[in-house]
Amino acid sequence: MHELALAQSIAEAGRREQAQRKLKKLTAMHVSVGGLSHVEPENLVFCFNAMVKGTELEGCELVVTKTGLEAKCRQCGRSFEVVKGDFRCPDCGVADVELGDVGEMTLTSIEAQTDEEED
Repeated sequence: MHELALAQSIAEAGRREQAQRKLKKLTAMHVSVGGLSHVEPENLVFCFNAMVKGTELEGCELVVTKTGLEAKCRQCGRSFEVVKGDFRCPDCGVADVELGDVGEMTLTSIEAQTDEEED
């Protein structure tokens, strides 16, 4: 289950940001996962919650957004989203495509309380 390793990386990134920015408490971390990542959002959230239990990140919500897989047909130039592994162009039917950004995972934002904010 590679979600466990990814959850660990997310937690480490959160701890670094918390320390560097002197944040009191992280309340949410938002990540996006690419269309070819094979990450199951529910499993990632489960692993993250288990990993941060009893730590300074306990209670931090992990919000996972799975992005679509974009492709561009090399034959006719149409851009489209790949659906259910079908790489055929919806216009010309050719499966000769150039894939867009398929990034594994990106930490997009962090929500936190600072020392100046009250609980």
